[in-house]
Amino acid sequence: MGDKCKQCKGGRFASISAKSSDRNSGQVDGVDFEGYVPDNIGIGGGDYIWVEWCLDCGQIVGAFPAAVVYEDDYDSYDNGGHPDNFGDR
Repeated sequence: MGDKCKQCKGGRFASISAKSSDRNSGQVDGVDFEGYVPDNIGIGGGDYIWVEWCLDCGQIVGAFPAAVVYEDDYDSYDNGGHPDNFGDR
């Protein structure tokens, strides 16, 4: 693979994905949500949750910092979040 963690320069990663559709609940910046995964918080979006992390230091892989999230954004989840939408390690 050749990828290295930006935090510790380690090369061991794990990931998990799930198609959870609209069966999610959580909190972003103190705002509760239920339904689809918000597509701008770095863990997938729409029907999917996808997270990758470094097994050496625990750093979450993705495009961060995450965009500012507004409560109104929770009403539109049309992107069908997918791992290909994530940033570099």
